Amino acid sequence: MSNTDRAMHIDLLSKTKGGLVKAERYFNGLKTPEKTAETFGALLNCYCFKCMTGKAVDLVEMMKEFGITPTAWNMNHLLFSHLKVGQPEKVSLLVQLMDDFGFAPDLYTYNHLMVSYADLKDYDGVEKVLEQMSASKVKPNWCTYGTLARIYIKAGFDAKATEALESIERMESLHDPGAFKTLITLYGQTNSLSGVYRVWESLNSMPSNVRNECYLSLLISLAKLGDVDGLEKYFNEWKKSHSKHDMRVYDVILKSYLDRGMLDKAELLSKFLIKKQVKPTFKTLCTYMNFYLKKGQTDIALQHLEQGATKLKERKYKDWFPDEETVNLFLKSFEDKKDTASAQKFFKITKGLNCLDSKISYSDYSLLPSDLVKRKTQKVNE
Repeated sequence: MSNTDRAMHIDLLSKTKGGLVKAERYFNGLKTPEKTAETFGALLNCYCFKCMTGKAVDLVEMMKEFGITPTAWNMNHLLFSHLKVGQPEKVSLLVQLMDDFGFAPDLYTYNHLMVSYADLKDYDGVEKVLEQMSASKVKPNWCTYGTLARIYIKAGFDAKATEALESIERMESLHDPGAFKTLITLYGQTNSLSGVYRVWESLNSMPSNVRNECYLSLLISLAKLGDVDGLEKYFNEWKKSHSKHDMRVYDVILKSYLDRGMLDKAELLSKFLIKKQVKPTFKTLCTYMNFYLKKGQTDIALQHLEQGATKLKERKYKDWFPDEETVNLFLKSFEDKKDTASAQKFFKITKGLNCLDSKISYSDYSLLPSDLVKRKTQKVNE
């Protein structure tokens, strides 16, 4: 076996049941000459994938002792895993460690570093990263500016977010559908309808497959911005140009109809989907449940909940269902109506699903005092 084979073996072992322990055992059993950049890197990636940041950092320290340098990809994966587990303060220290190994940060490193400063609400630090990139002659790509725009939107700096988005628009030879989807989505989040349409018009010069991939982002933004005429126009255009039925698109339109109280149109769309044998997604069911809960029709909402729970239990990989908003609407409904029977039915249906803290039991809702519901709701949110 070559060291590449051994690295592949470590990766495959980690993907079996209880495999990480087997992967560690295999790595520890390797002879010293077989502990190379490939095998170390494979185990490091396993730790990063499972967000075991402590073990990952210890392994990097061991690599230093062996005189082995991790790749930039290894280190970027390590930075990303720290961001995922909510340890942004560690990212800059790890970037310094990269310097100790003798290689400079690349584009992905800078993107992660920017996010880490944003998570710490250090917006001066975010802008200094851009200065460092310029000094190091690392050219930002559309992902960099997209990340920057998201940071500014979240912080409430819409003017700066717009500047970042305009930087993407000025880029030459931009053909990645992801870039246009990012632009349309983020202009929607800055409430810029003109920005959404400007980017959409720029797609006229792109290959049809690029434009087709952006319809969903366009419809989501138009729905968010309340452009009803535009939503109908481009929904109909999408239907004419697509033979396959993408339920994600129908979810956007269905929610728009229900939010505007257009029950006849929502019902017609539902009948059309049933006729075409297009199965509802979990998001579809949450949309219906939210609508009926807001109308005070808890019994119909519970029927949709039961449908989703049955569907979820048949799946190998579990989705988070129902979503947080729906759970909270159910809890509020039970409290407002002092409806213990519906509350017990709700918890019976959701038993074993991912949507609730395991300590929450429907039997706790036998009295439904206000403070208890609030405490349960807080647990769900956490």
